[in-house]
Amino acid sequence: LAASLAHCTKLLAVAAMSFGGYKVLAVPQLIGAIYDSATDATEPSPVNLLGVCCSGILNIFVGLPFFYGCVYAATRAIRGALNPADVLIGFRNYGQMLLAALFMLAVYTGAAMVAYIPLVVAVFVSVFTSISGSAAPGGMQSVAFLVGVLLTIGLLVPLMALFVMRVLFLPLAAVDPALGSMGVARAISYSWSATKGCGWRMFALLLGFSMLAATSLLLLCVGYLLIGLRMLMALMAVMYETIYRRGTAQPPAPAAVAS
Repeated sequence: LAASLAHCTKLLAVAAMSFGGYKVLAVPQLIGAIYDSATDATEPSPVNLLGVCCSGILNIFVGLPFFYGCVYAATRAIRGALNPADVLIGFRNYGQMLLAALFMLAVYTGAAMVAYIPLVVAVFVSVFTSISGSAAPGGMQSVAFLVGVLLTIGLLVPLMALFVMRVLFLPLAAVDPALGSMGVARAISYSWSATKGCGWRMFALLLGFSMLAATSLLLLCVGYLLIGLRMLMALMAVMYETIYRRGTAQPPAPAAVAS
């Protein structure tokens, strides 16, 4: 019981660091929103747009290394060896972490762009027919939009499961000391082989746990921090730990026999 409580406390600490870190990264956007509210702006001001851009840049160049640092810290927490400095692992080898994170982000963006093609086409057709005055009778525009949504979902799910999940832990694998800080090139091969046959299960677990975490928002930030975010961190840690063990487990070398 004491060990379980200790692990829960450490996971809560990781969740709190993750929650607080991303709140800090959102400060420029918050400042812009406060400025617009104070000036009664009817549309986003340049200050607001600048804040949004700054927060977006920070979330990529700081948020991604920080996120994977939190996942690494969570893996250490479930093993009972958490060190608060573990969340900074992504900044100790920042170049490799950033390259791997950008590669993962590119795979995700490419998959999303391909999946959203049917929806974009459906919206374009609906807008074009409305502007040209040749709207299809009988609610065909709504049908076309619904078909576009269904096709997008039908493409997005397998693309996420078959490609994005395969490189989800690539940035962490590239800098993980337990894997020898292998770098981006070797980490791509490692992640692809280690997650072979796991994509659909990984996607299903992340989707299910994300929906459960979303329900914790009903308890406001406290509920999300105590339940939802900690649950997601635990899931990510267990998934990475499982992939790590499966990908690196080797039989022990035979002991030398004294002559």
